Amino acid sequence: MSVFDYFIQTSGSRICPVGNILPREAADPARLARALEKMALARSGIIPKRLPIRVVSVSNGGYRVVDGNTTYHALVALGETNGLVEMVEDR
Repeated sequence: MSVFDYFIQTSGSRICPVGNILPREAADPARLARALEKMALARSGIIPKRLPIRVVSVSNGGYRVVDGNTTYHALVALGETNGLVEMVEDR
């Protein structure tokens, strides 16, 4: 699979290893189930693809999720090695 099966590429997005992304919080099982369903539908072209996961950089060279935490957990559950992220300013 490609990250572009799930995500809309934006001018500021880039591919990032999932291992470099730190979640904001633990996964909520109900939200994760919905996200997995939506990602499968997006991959099939039934619904629009998702926006990139919004992240900020952290001191260890990784990225922390500020928006898209459940999408991050869905990528992990799917066994994906990469995600599409977009850098934002820390809030």
